Amino acid sequence: MNSKPVGYESSKAIFSFLDPNMRLAVSLRNPSNRTAERAVPLKINELTMDNHKIVVDGTTYECAIYQMNCCENKPPFRVSGRNELNGRWTCDVDDFGIPDYITQVDGRLKSILDVQKQRHKPLLQIQLETELEIRDFEATIEADESYYLFRLNPEFAIYDLEAKMEADGSNLLFELECRRSHDRLFNEEELSLLKNEEHLQSAISYMKKRIDLMEKLLLPFENQSKNIRPKFEIHVTKHQGDSTNVLERVNYTGNLHKAVNSLREFMFSKRLHAVVVTKLNISQDCPIPMPRQLKMNITELNLGENVTTELVEPIINASSSPLEKLHIFVNNDTPQKMDLEFIRTAKVLNIYKNQGTVLPLILNLVNQKVNIQLSHRSFLTDEEFVVLIRTYRTEENISQTFHFIVDQFEEAITEFGFISIPTENLTVIIITYEYIVHQGYGIRMRVLPWE
Repeated sequence: MNSKPVGYESSKAIFSFLDPNMRLAVSLRNPSNRTAERAVPLKINELTMDNHKIVVDGTTYECAIYQMNCCENKPPFRVSGRNELNGRWTCDVDDFGIPDYITQVDGRLKSILDVQKQRHKPLLQIQLETELEIRDFEATIEADESYYLFRLNPEFAIYDLEAKMEADGSNLLFELECRRSHDRLFNEEELSLLKNEEHLQSAISYMKKRIDLMEKLLLPFENQSKNIRPKFEIHVTKHQGDSTNVLERVNYTGNLHKAVNSLREFMFSKRLHAVVVTKLNISQDCPIPMPRQLKMNITELNLGENVTTELVEPIINASSSPLEKLHIFVNNDTPQKMDLEFIRTAKVLNIYKNQGTVLPLILNLVNQKVNIQLSHRSFLTDEEFVVLIRTYRTEENISQTFHFIVDQFEEAITEFGFISIPTENLTVIIITYEYIVHQGYGIRMRVLPWE
């Protein structure tokens, strides 16, 4: 049967009926269709840009580094991303496989205080700076190998944290205790959580996995001592539901971020129309730029804790409607430029502030509705809040609403219904107290016309 290639206009018509992930799949398999695909407006319900991955309507596209010849008779081992044992984040590795969180600090691991500053909570504090520490770590592995069968006897128990939990939940608690107690044997007061033989075997498998991960953490240092330079590859994978497919494999040349940037460029650059996104989440900590020439019409924008507003300003289509919701962090570690157009025009502005003074930020906001999540309640009890009220008594801010949310608040505030404060501009400041489910306690301040 003879077949004819689909023409340009016909291809555009077909792409207009395909969901975003199907469009990307067709474009990836047949590069000749990319021009037609990029000529049709792309509409995405929810898009997430994370450090090394992109999530399009629940389907994840990820770049990761794999050591191809890590261990004999074992499959390729992933070396980038979050380590399951110590919680550290790796972007790149050197020729031996030593992660950048070590090489970028002259071969020394950061102190526990540095780790806490990065808001990481390592489950296993592994010190690998010296040969003595490496030998100690090897001894830990040998200890695990020798006693994990012994200590998983049902006669032993870890802390019975949840005596009322069902048996199936006991394994999860066991795994939690394994992480907490990596440096000792479980004592005789521990482990009634493994209720049956099935749980016992599952726990043994879990310990074998941990031992394997420990061995692989040591492997780069063994490579260095023996001057072995293993082969590394970058795998671009697609995770959709329960299936995972490798879309592309390339040799690793020392820069994973370059591969992530190329993936973003392939998906979003050179489009004839702005990408329509209902909800855009950007949660990256890595310094990866947004795709060139990308423009988006966004309904809701959610910026992660370390994401600056200037990073996303170039991709927001100036001719699109104002954002319905905008979520941003404003802290000393994340200075934000707040006078940008997309911030001023956002219909609902949600600010998360963990430190620093609040008043200068508030006084410059012109949004009609502002929700401010505070990590402390001092602002609502000190002079700054009084200054804010006095300012709004003399300035014209009709219909503007501020909502301050804290984890806890003095119970005495609940004894009052609301406070009404007349202003000099025929308006009234209404201050009310309320409890917000899953968030905490809130003070709502509204400026309304006097009636």
